[in-house]
Amino acid sequence: MNLRFRHASKLILCAVWSLLLWSPAWAQTVPQAQILVIDTQQVINFSSLGQQVSAQVASAEAALRSENERISEALAEEEQAITEQRDTLSPESFTALADAFDKKTQRLRSEQSEKLIALSKQREEMANDLLQTAMPILQDIMREAGAQALIDIKY
Repeated sequence: MNLRFRHASKLILCAVWSLLLWSPAWAQTVPQAQILVIDTQQVINFSSLGQQVSAQVASAEAALRSENERISEALAEEEQAITEQRDTLSPESFTALADAFDKKTQRLRSEQSEKLIALSKQREEMANDLLQTAMPILQDIMREAGAQALIDIKY
């Protein structure tokens, strides 16, 4: 019951504040700040430069996926070959071979992970460069609208 009362009182308080904020008297006493909200992802997706950047990154991602698939297939074949040799090798030889394979696998995974991180950073840098290129246009739009601030919708 107490929880319902608190919830209801918060709703009433919000309603009162919204009435005050929209009342003409309140609007006359509080300076109005014009804020424009943009979706930078839409700027990237629908601008020709953004589409070029997205295509470059998509191409690099596809190449990395293809490389990962080739590596995965090669490792699977190598693992199968090691497994087939198990009966013909001494336990020490097999263990050494298996350990070397594990180290190789871990190294390749680490390298591919680093490539993915680098690609992600590249995507972010390209998006930032695009937005820096678009900044003069966005500033013109702000001036025309009489805005004092520009905020990205994702924040």
